[in-house]
Amino acid sequence: MEDDLSQQMGEFDTEDLPLAELRLQPPRGQGPHHETTSPSTSSTRARSCCSVELLCDRDVDMATRVQDLLEFLHEKQQELDLAGEQHRRHLEQCVQLRHLQAEVKQVLGWIRNGESMLNAGLITASSLQEAEQLQKEHEQFQHAIEKTHQSALQVQQKAEALLQANHYDMDTIRDCAEKVADHWQQLMLKMEDRLKLVNASVAFYKTSEQVCSVLESLEQEYKREEDWCGGADKLGPNCESDHVTPMISKHQEQKEAFLKACTLARRNADVFLKYLHRNSVNMPGMLSHVKAPETQVKNILNELLQRENRVLHFWTMRKRRLDQCQQYVVF
Repeated sequence: MEDDLSQQMGEFDTEDLPLAELRLQPPRGQGPHHETTSPSTSSTRARSCCSVELLCDRDVDMATRVQDLLEFLHEKQQELDLAGEQHRRHLEQCVQLRHLQAEVKQVLGWIRNGESMLNAGLITASSLQEAEQLQKEHEQFQHAIEKTHQSALQVQQKAEALLQANHYDMDTIRDCAEKVADHWQQLMLKMEDRLKLVNASVAFYKTSEQVCSVLESLEQEYKREEDWCGGADKLGPNCESDHVTPMISKHQEQKEAFLKACTLARRNADVFLKYLHRNSVNMPGMLSHVKAPETQVKNILNELLQRENRVLHFWTMRKRRLDQCQQYVVF
């Protein structure tokens, strides 16, 4: 009987889950515990099994011999109970392993679905409106994938609990936990790259629009002809004699400000293109979608450069007139 249990324990490593759960259930009509054999029954069985030996050994006292046999049966029963408990424990661990593997399979399927959704989504934007829409969609995706994250954490916790309980197949348990961790980490890296891409696209398009708008306003302002050389009769009785110097200082500050804004727009463009290329490499089949936003970024930068040069030209002309007015007012 004990040998049969040991043989079955080896078979359960590859046994299907329903069969393992079925064998954990007690037989019909019996409780979860073994039926206790009474001393009289054991004595009767002992006499039946050992009657020849008893008849052949007349020098041994019958009561002593029966007592020895009862102790022998009790010892064997304890060994059988221990083997049965080990078998039950092995069955339980087998069921736990199969449940863990089923959960791992499910979580890996969810992770693959998340990767598919990420790959299928549009990763390029050619305008601020498209970039903000991508940003909104990515936030929704992050909320949707949170359930998968919680499931992955639960698998990790269950695997750790089985390892702490000295499961008989620790290598498989570790493999399950590592597989989930690796796949989830890969998905997280792709999500982080996608988040950086959408944020960079929004930052570039928003900054470039704002800078172009400011440059257009400055260009119109610098084109206007104004007389800064007039005295109190034109500028009012409360004006200072050297009223041009503050205007020159403000004019210089404006130049520094719009040049910094142009530099920021170019830097945002570089960041946008960097994450655009990184995502296109990590996402299969996306290289063909990079050309359109690349062209759009180059066009915007060219327009920005042309506006910047025009503003610098008109800024220089106004600076020259302000310098001339300052010389006139002071001298």
